[in-house]
Amino acid sequence: MDLPPAVNALIDNVHSINSNTIVVSRTGMPVTMPWASKVPAIIQAWYGGNESGNSIADILFGDFNPCGKLPISWPRTISDNPAYLYFGSKTRVLFGDDIYAGYRWYDKLDRTPLWSFGHGLSYTTFTLSIAKVFNNCAPSGRRRISASVRIENTGPVHGAEVVQLWVSAEHSSYQRPMRELHGFQKVHLAPGEVREVDVHVDEYAMAVWDEGEDKWCVESGDYRLSAISSAGGLDPCSRDEVLFNVEEPYRWRGL
Repeated sequence: MDLPPAVNALIDNVHSINSNTIVVSRTGMPVTMPWASKVPAIIQAWYGGNESGNSIADILFGDFNPCGKLPISWPRTISDNPAYLYFGSKTRVLFGDDIYAGYRWYDKLDRTPLWSFGHGLSYTTFTLSIAKVFNNCAPSGRRRISASVRIENTGPVHGAEVVQLWVSAEHSSYQRPMRELHGFQKVHLAPGEVREVDVHVDEYAMAVWDEGEDKWCVESGDYRLSAISSAGGLDPCSRDEVLFNVEEPYRWRGL
């Protein structure tokens, strides 16, 4: 994950002369950024096409509001990566992280990545709250959850936000992730605009695979439904959550 030492030195030296240095990173994977807390802004541009230079210029000069979200968790160092202990052999690969891949690993170890899955800033701000939760019975007889989320653009420019719905079991007898992403919706809003959007979650949101029974299982008890704008979800204006209850457990086999 480390960039060549001269690259880090260049960024440090330029920033020491001009504190308003913006770093544009054109990498195809996470890289170590020891200067991340120093510079005021970082654009992760990935690998774009022929017009990527013009796109980056539009963002830098404020002609376009970037509203992208990270599709991965961005570790601080390579040793924070869930696969760190299981790769390195030239003859075989062990997927030892099991069900704790990606954000599930950081949640389980209570370890904060440099940036969480789904993180992304823009030139505007948003607030969101859960307006309604619907616990419906699907045609299969299994339960499906949907939520109506109220979202408002509280900033000065048009922008887009991604509402993410996460589900977690308050208590479980199974080994399972602390929480899981099960629904999302991207919303474009003008300044001051308010909208309610419906985000649907299927019957697998509460389910865990029971290897002994060879069936999907939904345990009875309380489940937490969280609407947030990123897996970090630290801003109280960008998150809301409710509890809902499953009274009777149920199981099924297959799809």
